[in-house]
Amino acid sequence: MSKALAFVLAVLLGAGLTGALAGPSFASRSTTQFCSDVSKNGGMARFAQAAATGEGAAALTGSLKSLAADAPSKQLKSTVATMAKYFKPLGQGEKVGDLGAKNVAKLSAAIANLSAFVATTCGSTGSSSNPASSGGLSGSWSGQYSGASEGTFQLTWQQSGSDLSGTIAISDFGGTPIPINGTVNGGKITFGTVGGLAITFTGSTSGNTMSGTYHAPNGDGNWNANKTS
Repeated sequence: MSKALAFVLAVLLGAGLTGALAGPSFASRSTTQFCSDVSKNGGMARFAQAAATGEGAAALTGSLKSLAADAPSKQLKSTVATMAKYFKPLGQGEKVGDLGAKNVAKLSAAIANLSAFVATTCGSTGSSSNPASSGGLSGSWSGQYSGASEGTFQLTWQQSGSDLSGTIAISDFGGTPIPINGTVNGGKITFGTVGGLAITFTGSTSGNTMSGTYHAPNGDGNWNANKTS
């Protein structure tokens, strides 16, 4: 065999090996590990709570840097890096409002992107955490929101398959229960509007927690909630 032919074969074999390592099985393992790491850090509810209140941000900053390094795509790596960038000052004692409206919007968008990835990719790894299959959203929920507006809310859901109906009491509106409807599908939840106002909520659910972003006439922000009964 000539040296030239040997070189070509070596290049082709090397390319084939590289392709095998970068193929679907490798990507699958990377995604599974990433989802597992998100879960070990408390899931999206913990990340959303830290983004909304600063609580736990210091502990999560280092974890986010590791998640960014292990992210299975460049887009997801950028998303997690953005979260780490703003979690750092929150972990050092700054309030969410101190970040400025533009930076809060960037953090909210990053939380929403990660929530969407977790809901569509990680949520399918275990049916036991998927409330849509068991009616697990029915009951009372206590939550909080930040961003363009800040406050707390109480939700009462009745779930029938993927359909949700109930009431929401928002502190900004005096805590009066207002009828609301929504849907849940594969760990992804959407609900709104609130009364006559075009306030909509989107996010992900996992067990007794859910989190995401809201859109309102006066601006956007983050929300999270925990099931109380």
